[in-house]
Amino acid sequence: MAERLRCELVSQETVYDLVYKLAEEIRASDYHPDLVVAISRGGFTPARVLCDVLGLFNLTSVRVVHYSKAAVHEQQAFVKEGLIN
Repeated sequence: MAERLRCELVSQETVYDLVYKLAEEIRASDYHPDLVVAISRGGFTPARVLCDVLGLFNLTSVRVVHYSKAAVHEQQAFVKEGLIN
């Protein structure tokens, strides 16, 4: 029998709280990014919100894979699809 897939469900409220905290840290660092890179399958929504909070329009994504098929975890993650503009 396949091993149960472990995951953590994060509420939308928690996502927004974390994004606003990250945005404050970015602003405090005096760093001015011109691009946000999202990790697909879970990272696109927070990245989009971060863009909105920071006033950025450049958003792209990468697909990082660490499962070869449903619930079969690979030893090492790899980038399946690169940056897309």
